[in-house]
Amino acid sequence: MTRGTGLQPQAPYADLHVHTRASDGTLSPAALIEVAAEVGVGCVAVTDHDTTAGVGEAMSAGARLSVRVLAGCEMTCYRGSAEVHILAYFPGEIPPRFAFLLEALSRERLDRAREMVARLNASGTPLSWGDVLAECRDSTSPGRVHVARALARKGLAGSVAQAWSRFLEEGRPGYVPKRQMTPEEVLGAILDAGGAAALAHPGMGSHDELIAPLAAAGLAAVEAMYPAHGKVNEEHYARLAARYGLVAIGGSDFHGADFHAGVRIGARGCGRDAVEALLARARS
Repeated sequence: MTRGTGLQPQAPYADLHVHTRASDGTLSPAALIEVAAEVGVGCVAVTDHDTTAGVGEAMSAGARLSVRVLAGCEMTCYRGSAEVHILAYFPGEIPPRFAFLLEALSRERLDRAREMVARLNASGTPLSWGDVLAECRDSTSPGRVHVARALARKGLAGSVAQAWSRFLEEGRPGYVPKRQMTPEEVLGAILDAGGAAALAHPGMGSHDELIAPLAAAGLAAVEAMYPAHGKVNEEHYARLAARYGLVAIGGSDFHGADFHAGVRIGARGCGRDAVEALLARARS
């Protein structure tokens, strides 16, 4: 190992939820696939926030290292004031109509991050836009975590987590609300573009009530296997997936060493059958 991730026994075939520097991860797409190959993960879905900018580089690395790479992204939506995350997966290239939506969302993320800096400055916190851009690296979609990293790097917070809770959560001086698409709107956009959609880490927000109506509307999968779920929740969501005819998938939600500390690529995942069942939903 060259990146300090450590070997993992019995790595799953697929990790269907990872992030790169194209959004708020710490590894480049190619470096992420290198780590996946090192730990024995055979399939990775690159699911950066509101962007697929890292997919091409990841696919090139995957072809070189014999790691299957799926195109995807993670999208945020809202049921009332509750935040919900939906994962989009595509069996091939991202369709133009979906790419246009992601470009619009990326512009909104940029405007939102700028407004965070402005609000922090107004509250007396000396953070510049240049400080935030320095944290973005390859990202074309700066977001709240980049602002948090900049705050921590400048010593305005003791850690990224502290910066998040002290400055950027709702009610804090740098908080800026996000465009509130509904789960139905996000699901519809994914289906219209020929993709498959999964409800991400439902146990983190207790979104069980969404599963039945979203399944009826075309949801393909539930992310049952997830590092923070625990065995009881994983079994619970696997049962719900079976009840509503959904695919039970898994992913690590890997971002890097400073985000979800201790979570490695392949920490959770799923088998080849689940991947094929998920992609069959996209093709159909």
